[in-house]
Amino acid sequence: MYNFKGISPEAINLLSINSFENSKAFYEEHKKELKEIATIPMRQIMLDLSDDLTMLDSKMYTDPTYTVSRIARDTRRKNITQRYRENLWVMFRRNKFEYPFAPFMWFEFTPECYSYGIAVFLQKPAQMDEIRKIMEKHPRAFLNAAKSLENAGYTFYSEQYKKDRNPKIQPSLKKYYNSKWLEFVHTDNDLTKINSPELIDELKKHIQVCTPMYKLLIEAYENMISEGLIENDR
Repeated sequence: MYNFKGISPEAINLLSINSFENSKAFYEEHKKELKEIATIPMRQIMLDLSDDLTMLDSKMYTDPTYTVSRIARDTRRKNITQRYRENLWVMFRRNKFEYPFAPFMWFEFTPECYSYGIAVFLQKPAQMDEIRKIMEKHPRAFLNAAKSLENAGYTFYSEQYKKDRNPKIQPSLKKYYNSKWLEFVHTDNDLTKINSPELIDELKKHIQVCTPMYKLLIEAYENMISEGLIENDR
């Protein structure tokens, strides 16, 4: 039995209306309901997946309160006029303050679709060089991990360097090797699928298919720390 029972059409609709109204008064009037039908189910997703995530990475941060996005945006010191989100997400990653720029997975829904994926966004080019070293060290493992994701319906996204970073790298690795970051995303437009506990089974499979890539990216991340390319608060 899972804690998660589903994200209903009513939850998606109320989030959309709240975002459209963009009104503190409307939000305060519906805040309790939004929490019950949208925020709490997202936290339940983390509760149901926490064992799988910590088995993958003992440093995974699984506090359901702080891994789920807030409906109300933080508008302080920012030029933001849209105060309320119509989308919510839950992050599967190490603590972002203790382990900045660590690879991460996620689940997100919007009024149009839901998605999940794995990515790494980096602060400086030298950090991506450590991932390229992993590709050079484990070319078959990296290619198999990437192809497993793509064969499972994930789409690869990145910005490419125009010039080869290493002309000698095997052709099948070039699109990953010449990237400025890495992101694999699975998207589905059938929102009825998230209104069921079966979503947890789908996300468990998501973690499984991402595991080989996650382990390679974490190896690179640990190398970034040891090389002094990233400062963390451990």
